[in-house]
Parts: sequence; C-alpha cells; structure tokens
Amino acid sequence: MKKRWLIGVVLGLLLVLFFPLKVLADDNTLSHLDVQVELKENGTAVITENRQMNMQEGTELYILIPDEEGVEVIDFSVERMTEVEEWDSDRSREEKTGTYGTSETSDGIELIWGIGEYGENHYTVSYTLTNLVRQMEDGQALYWDFNSFGDILPENMTIEITGPFTFNHDNTRIWGFGYDGQIELQGGRVVTYTEASVEEGRPISILVQFPQDPFMLSYYSDMTMEEQVEMAEGEASRGGSSEDVDRILIPIIASVVTAGFGVSALFISIESKKKDQNKIPSGYGLRKQNKDMLFTAIPYKEGKTSDIAFFLNQLQVGNFEHYFFAYLLKWSKNNCLIIETTDHKNKKKKNTTLTFLPNEFSKKQDNTFNHSLFEEELWQTLLEAADDNNQMTNKEMKKWTEKHMEDIQEMEKDLVENSRVLKKKPFLRAING
Repeated sequence: MKKRWLIGVVLGLLLVLFFPLKVLADDNTLSHLDVQVELKENGTAVITENRQMNMQEGTELYILIPDEEGVEVIDFSVERMTEVEEWDSDRSREEKTGTYGTSETSDGIELIWGIGEYGENHYTVSYTLTNLVRQMEDGQALYWDFNSFGDILPENMTIEITGPFTFNHDNTRIWGFGYDGQIELQGGRVVTYTEASVEEGRPISILVQFPQDPFMLSYYSDMTMEEQVEMAEGEASRGGSSEDVDRILIPIIASVVTAGFGVSALFISIESKKKDQNKIPSGYGLRKQNKDMLFTAIPYKEGKTSDIAFFLNQLQVGNFEHYFFAYLLKWSKNNCLIIETTDHKNKKKKNTTLTFLPNEFSKKQDNTFNHSLFEEELWQTLLEAADDNNQMTNKEMKKWTEKHMEDIQEMEKDLVENSRVLKKKPFLRAING
C-alpha cells in the first residue's frame, strides 16, 4: 500500500514539474526585439524591427498602428517576403508563408505577415510613419508607444533612435515610461533597453523632446512640453499591476537641466521680443493661429508658387506636403484636375480619386505667367503614375509615395534651394540684429 502511495506521489511530482515545461515549450516566444528608428527632417520616422522568435503555433503575426490623427503608414515591407494586395487571414499557414500585407480595422492599420515554418525564425520588418515628431507650443517632441509585440512578450528589447542631427545633452531631453530599463544618449543617438521582463499590457513609451525646434514640421500639438511629460506619466500607469507604477516609470532626463532650461528661456525671450516688435510670428504661431480654418483660395498668385519656398522655409513652414496640396487646389480651381470623394467602408475615412486633364493643363500653362518648372515636373510625374484614364486613387497615391520617397525628398530640397533666387531680387533680404 505504501509502495503504491509512493509511486503516486512520484508520478504526481513528475507531472507538476515536467508537464508545465512542455506547455511552455509549445508557446510562441520572442527572445529579442531590436527596434531602429530613423527620424527625417520633416518628422517622419522610418522604423525597422528585428525579431528573433520561436514559433510553435498560429499562421501570422501583426503590428497594429493605432488610428491616431496625423500618423499614416506610407511604407511597409518584410525582408525576403512578397506583398499581397488584399490580405486574407483565413488562408492557411502554408499559403501565408513568404507574404505580407495590411488590413484596416476600426482601431487602426494592421501590418501582417506569415510566420512561415514552425521553429526558430528571424523577421526584419520595416515601416514608415508620418508626423511622429510634432510641434509643441514651446518646442518639438516625439512620443510613441513601441509596444508592437502584443501578447508575445520580448525577453529582451532595445530601441535606438537617430536623426538628421546629433542628439546631445544641450538639444535633447529623453524619458522612458512603462518598463524596467535604462535610457540614455550614446554617440549622438537615443538608446534604451529593458533590464527585466516586459509586463503584458504595459506601454513601452519613449518621449524625446527638442526645445530648439530643429525639425521642419507640418503637424502640431496644442500642448506644452511640460504638459506632455505629465500626460506621459499618467499613461504609463495603464495596464499591469498598479503597485508597479512607480517601479516602471523611468523619468531619466538626458540633458543638463540648467543648461537646457537656460537655452529654452533664451529662445522664449527672443521670441517674445520679436512679437513685441510686431515682427513675423514663428511657424508654430502661424499654424496655431490658423488651426481649424478652411482656406479654399489659391495661396499665392503674385508669381510662381515655388518662388516663396525658401522664405517659408525660414519660417519653419511650407514642406513638400504643403506645396503638393497647394498645387492640387490650384489645378482644381483651374479645371485641370477633378477631385472626387466617396465614403469608405471604414466610416472614419474617405475614398478619393484624382482625374487629371492634360489638355486643360497645357492651355493654362500657355496662358499664365506664374507657372514654374517645378509645377510642370510635379504634374508630369503624377500624370505618368496615373492609369490609362489619367486617374489615381488615394491608395495608389500612397503606394506611389512609398516607392518615390527619396525622389520626393530630393524635390523638396531642390525646391527650397532654387527659390533662394529671391535673395538676389528686391523681394527678400536678411535683417541682422
């Protein structure tokens, strides 16, 4: 009898000790997640994720980009995989292998790819998000939750952020929220890494503030940098256990505080004096002043629209996006372009179709003095990208933008550089003092 009891105890211990290990071994795991973020001059972020995973179940993985105002996915790819136009989640694992695509939901856009074979896998996922750096009332900032892994928690995670200039203690302030780890400035970059297991439901939020307005931004937030920090601290408490909030809040400010606030105070003082002297307001001031206003007139009629690019650049306004929509407005007003909008299946969005009218455009160009080579180049580029009916949908426009991002950036630089001619004419001159 005792012998049977002893055998039962031993078997019970074996089940308790080894059966859970088998269950854990069958779970999907993410041993390391490395995130590289490259910030562009216009606030766009090119994000590349390297995921080392062991997949034992399921057919696909996805990243949800939340439906946040101003943020748009303009590029997405998975290394060594082929894009699928319409993603079908009902396909088998074998059918999804080697493919990726997107799916729009009420919460945002899902970036999806097939997991491939079960076992060890390495995925390199790249996507580009617009307006990740935003203009604040008293500076500029990036604030983003890098929790893209969902319920497959990373055992280790690193995030590295670079930009068009060197990040240092004088021009950059950094915080990390929602995780155990370190965040610091290394070699002109922002680097953060976890030091303990990531907790399910917690954000991996990074806040990087730039008091000196180094970016050329077109999207602003009606908030001060101090208010943004308070908001981030509050949002860091969501999910997980409430008693861990203080432990996972990482308010590491990577700047010399006195120097940082001294520089900020100097800029505020200078800006205040400019306003007192009735000089031109800052770019942010102009954007805030025009918030929620609808302007349907052609913005500039006294000459070539492209001529004022350098001038507007000095005011920190007028990027390629602004000129693009200004020309669409001009062409529509001149009956060279038809813009049609219909309801999208997602009620928050609209379907837009552009119809180009080449004959009308040629007539207008022949009979007006304020057309430019830049305008002709932009028109011809879009016309070549349109279909046989000279039409292009907003979805096709998005894909065109993805493929020609580098060309667009070059066009924007040339636009500003070529408009420097105004400094050689009596229209614009530098004022010292």
